[in-house]
Amino acid sequence: EADLGPDSAAKSPVETMAASVSLLNTGADMLSGEGLKSAAQTIAVSAAEGSTSTLAPFAAIGGSKARVKSWNAALGFAKEVSNSRGKLMFAPVIEYGRGNYDSYLDNGTHGDGKSTFTGVGIMAKQTNTDGIYYEGSLRAGRAKSDYKSNFVGTPVSYDTSAPYYALHLGAGRVIDLNADDSLDYYGKLLYSHQNGQRG
Repeated sequence: EADLGPDSAAKSPVETMAASVSLLNTGADMLSGEGLKSAAQTIAVSAAEGSTSTLAPFAAIGGSKARVKSWNAALGFAKEVSNSRGKLMFAPVIEYGRGNYDSYLDNGTHGDGKSTFTGVGIMAKQTNTDGIYYEGSLRAGRAKSDYKSNFVGTPVSYDTSAPYYALHLGAGRVIDLNADDSLDYYGKLLYSHQNGQRG
């Protein structure tokens, strides 16, 4: 039997705050995927044009239509340098994310809100000549959220702001199967932390 009391309705504001952390994780996933890919493509284009001495600008955009409808963007400057094991790419970035969230409970409570974050960071990827690579990023900034609902029949709303920091670590290896095909297997760890909320 569904719990229709005030204690059940109290889950609604908490779920919305969890959506803010989910948005940060989506940003980390986008940066470690499309962000690194876009930076590498920009470096390749710059190298083809004969420019290897300056930072190459790049942009990456991603989105999600899961429980939190969100989109994320990152802008940065990438550079690649050769070393004894292969090549090291690094890029300072600025990031922005925005998401909307709806919460529906069995007792009729409907909560909705939006979250945004803005931050800066740096990401890097070392690619060795033997196909092994490892990567990482470190980000920090501020996340903001707002929320409103008919909390057990009473209108409730809040606005919060809190700093966050996040990182990701990954490693993998590319194995050439033939002249046209290769196998890329990897793993990565994403971590995001948001400090206590302040209204």
